[in-house]
Amino acid sequence: MQKRILLETCWAAIVLILATAALRAARIVIIPVVLALFFAVLLRPLQRYIEGLLPRKARWVSIAVALMALMMTAALFAGGIWLSLSLAGDTMRSYLKGLQSEWMTLVGWAENKGIPVSRELSRPGYLEETVTGFIRAGMGDIVVLLMQTLLTVIAFILMLAGVCTWKDKARSLPEGREAEMLETAGSITQKVRRFILILAAVSAISGTSAGLWLWILGVDLAVMWGILTFFLNFIPYIGSTLSAVLPSVIALIQLGPAEAVLTILGLTAVEQVIGNYVGPLMQGKALAVSPLVLLLSIVAWGLLWGAAGALLATPLTAAIIVIMAHVPALKPWAGLLGDVPDGMKKGTDA
Repeated sequence: MQKRILLETCWAAIVLILATAALRAARIVIIPVVLALFFAVLLRPLQRYIEGLLPRKARWVSIAVALMALMMTAALFAGGIWLSLSLAGDTMRSYLKGLQSEWMTLVGWAENKGIPVSRELSRPGYLEETVTGFIRAGMGDIVVLLMQTLLTVIAFILMLAGVCTWKDKARSLPEGREAEMLETAGSITQKVRRFILILAAVSAISGTSAGLWLWILGVDLAVMWGILTFFLNFIPYIGSTLSAVLPSVIALIQLGPAEAVLTILGLTAVEQVIGNYVGPLMQGKALAVSPLVLLLSIVAWGLLWGAAGALLATPLTAAIIVIMAHVPALKPWAGLLGDVPDGMKKGTDA
């Protein structure tokens, strides 16, 4: 008996290691597919509504409308960031020089206090060169980003196009199994969709509030910081910290210490109010994931897929927990990882 348990444990460890290696090696393909899956789940109701207005042979129109909705949303975010960067393009160099000046002041303070500082860190121009290097490295990944965007669009189209075919195949199952499979798939997609929509709505409120506060204080790039706050809100704990610290650094360089303090206090207040009151109020009886599980999942997916993994960690973990809750053998584990309500309305919109 003990040998059997040991053997099963070894096999489970081997499978886990191989799966982890495969996920990391194929991340350039898997990440677009995962993104496409989430987008398909979110936009499926729109496609289904358009589909119901058209004859069977014109179903491609519903896919085209869903794709247009996806592209318009992406263009809106990209346009906001591009506008902010174009407006602040002339001042970016001054920001870097101001940041270098503040850095040298900090290095001088550390040296006066007897704190050892390496020669490289105290070299004039070090911080400016480091930040510029990060920006150039990010620009170097633009080809990979474009390729992944194309893969996401292709996978998104194929997923929406395959929904009806999948339903037709489900109808060929024995009587009773068809309804069970469609109901289970509909319930899973509905819960995942609800979770992602609530998370996106809370993130939108957080991003809008942060952008408005920065605009009131006169901090440059307020629109870009608001959009960045929206995306960082998908990374619990870590994202909210970054979304408060980064604009505060710009406020320190641009406006001074007093405004920087007001910036970080205001952004922290926004995150606290939304995280402790607005978020739970909107969430209601939706899926709740354990904070510890979220934190561990951010670390795990971040190690696997980098920044994209950290961004997708929360919806991915929620989707896995929902699926586990619909598998009898895994349902107790789903209860340990999060709270999946049973009383949600069942659906068949797979």
